[in-house]
Amino acid sequence: MIHLRKATCLVVVTLVIAAGCESTRPARSTDTPSASSKKPPSAARGLKGNIHSAKSDDGRYELSYSTSPDPLPLNEMFSIEVALLDTSTGAPPAAPDLALTVDARMPEHQHGMNVTPKVENLGDGRFKVSRMLFHMPGYWELYFDIVVAGVAA
Repeated sequence: MIHLRKATCLVVVTLVIAAGCESTRPARSTDTPSASSKKPPSAARGLKGNIHSAKSDDGRYELSYSTSPDPLPLNEMFSIEVALLDTSTGAPPAAPDLALTVDARMPEHQHGMNVTPKVENLGDGRFKVSRMLFHMPGYWELYFDIVVAGVAA
């Protein structure tokens, strides 16, 4: 599921990590995995594996990502590769001070992850997110905040 708060460019991706814990939350998602038979989204350049893509609610950015490993493990570290595209230009965002923050929460349990993710800007609208950990099974929401000049876009 993807959402944008007006003051921030927030992409929310809904993930259900199943390992014996059931969620009562309905499966809702506008996050679109790219089938191998389809052309990958334009923002997905260079990403490998199962690519997911979504647009921010304001339509300004297209965000594509893939995880390693895939499928996501329970209670083991994983990483995310992210690629951004400015939909007005069809190119990676030109802002030299572009940043990305990533977080994940379990709204049904009212908590987030036990670790702080590390985000590395690779340039050209690409990011590597490490230190991701879903420490328990259930419904997780993954949040991406796109930040330009210290302000959420």
